[in-house]
Amino acid sequence: MSIFEQRHITDGDVINEIISYLKPGNLLDFQLNAPVKIRTKLRLIGVESESFFVCALPASAYRTHLEEFNAGHSCVIRAVVGGDLGHCIAFQGNVISVQKSPKPMMFVSWPNKLENFRLRKEQRIGTRIPATLMDKEGTAQERSNYHLIEGTLMDLSVGGCLLQIPWSVQAGAIPIKRGLLKINFPSRPDDPLFVPCEVRRATRQNQENMHVGLQFEPVDELIELFHHINMDNRN
Repeated sequence: MSIFEQRHITDGDVINEIISYLKPGNLLDFQLNAPVKIRTKLRLIGVESESFFVCALPASAYRTHLEEFNAGHSCVIRAVVGGDLGHCIAFQGNVISVQKSPKPMMFVSWPNKLENFRLRKEQRIGTRIPATLMDKEGTAQERSNYHLIEGTLMDLSVGGCLLQIPWSVQAGAIPIKRGLLKINFPSRPDDPLFVPCEVRRATRQNQENMHVGLQFEPVDELIELFHHINMDNRN
C-alpha cells in the first residue's frame, strides 16, 4: 500500500518519508493555536529530520505577532506534497523559536503524527476572487488592439474556472479566444498570478453580465495555490 493511501499516520519512518516530499521554497499554511488564532503563509527553508522545520516568516507577521509566536503555543502546519498529485498533509507541532536576523525565521518542532488526504485534481471551489482576462502580448499592431476585461472568478479548479464579467448585449462577442488570466489572490495582493488560458464557452446571465468558461494550461504554482485555498475552505 502506498504511503499516501494512509489517512492517519503515527509511524515515524512513514512520517519522515512523506515529509521528504516537501522541498525548500514550498508554501506552508501556518495556524497558531493562540487565544486568538493566527493564520499566515510560510516558505520552507529546510528541515533537520526528526527534529525541526526552518521556515521563512513574513516580515509583517513577525512585526505584528512576535509576542504570540514566542509564547510557547502549539501550531498546525498544512502543506501540499507530491506536486500535481494533490496530496495534502496536516500536523501539529510547537513553535520552538523565532529569530529576526538575517531574516525573520521560525523553527517548528517535528510531528509525531500526521494526517494525509488527497484532493482531486479537477475539484472545483467557489470563490469571489478578482481577475482580469487579457490578450497575450504580440506585435505592435496587435498591442494597439489590446483587450483587458475585468471580472470575478465564481469557481476555480487547477484546470479551469468560471469567470463572470460585465458585458452588455451591445458589446457583442468576447474578443479574446486565447489569452492570459491575471488572478489577484487575497493572500498575495502584490503578486498576481498569470495563467495561460483558452475561452471554451461564453453564456449570457442577464442583459449586463456574461459567464465565461476558461480552460487553463498547466501551471505548477496555480496547483499549489489552489490546494491551499481548498485547505483553507475545509477549516
